[in-house]
Amino acid sequence: MKLIQQFAVAALVVFSIFTKGMVNAHSIISSGAPPVYEQHIIINPLDGPSCSGSGCNCTAIRESVADTTHRLAKLETTVANKVDGVSAELNDVKLQLVKITESVIWLTELLKNATDNPTTHAPTPRAPLVTHPTPQAIPTTLPNDCSQALANGVTSSGVYTVQPVDDSGPFDVYCDMETDGGGWTVFQRRQDGSVDFYRDWVSYRQGFGDLNGEFWLGNDNLHRLTAQGACRLRVDFEDFENNTAYAEYDMFSVADGSDNYQLTAEGFSGTASKLLL
Repeated sequence: MKLIQQFAVAALVVFSIFTKGMVNAHSIISSGAPPVYEQHIIINPLDGPSCSGSGCNCTAIRESVADTTHRLAKLETTVANKVDGVSAELNDVKLQLVKITESVIWLTELLKNATDNPTTHAPTPRAPLVTHPTPQAIPTTLPNDCSQALANGVTSSGVYTVQPVDDSGPFDVYCDMETDGGGWTVFQRRQDGSVDFYRDWVSYRQGFGDLNGEFWLGNDNLHRLTAQGACRLRVDFEDFENNTAYAEYDMFSVADGSDNYQLTAEGFSGTASKLLL
């Protein structure tokens, strides 16, 4: 780029010298600098052999001026082409700088999220927390959630891939096809202490653990599931003496990250304490 800029400046300097040389060629020579272009225009005096009386033959002058004008036009075209070339390369460099800047911003945000470590603690129920959305009648290759998988004929509990009604891509979930009629999408399971649930904000946003063991599905995925329509929440408990209890909420939703994943639960029923939420 630096070489291109010098060439453009040199071209403009030559243009200036040519113009000055054609207008005042003798002044360039007398100054001691070597002439870049020396245009000889000869005008005979009125009393010289080429003129008679008050008239003069100007054919040579006209031809010289025409030739000079032609040369100037070619030079102007050449300089204009060089300037256009420099401008195009400058635009390419600007586009590359924009892409580099965007990449730096993305990496900065990624590093910032990785180093954030707020003192957020997980709730402590030992049994699965699950949602049971109202079945969706939307034709897709993958089910929107476990309730639609059940409607499609899936009857065995296990890990399945779902695609909520958005453009964020599919992800895997654990479907409980046995509890209370089946069709429950499990988003938390704590049963043996094999997974550390004392995690930072980013971990709870993205999810962690093993879907076949202890895990948290992730706040983003939980929001995507509950944003599809009316959902029910069921929480099943079991203590070390095999005593069980459950809590159900008729209305359940989780907001997105801009609202800090605010949880809403209404319409309690069940055998567990209402003070759960």
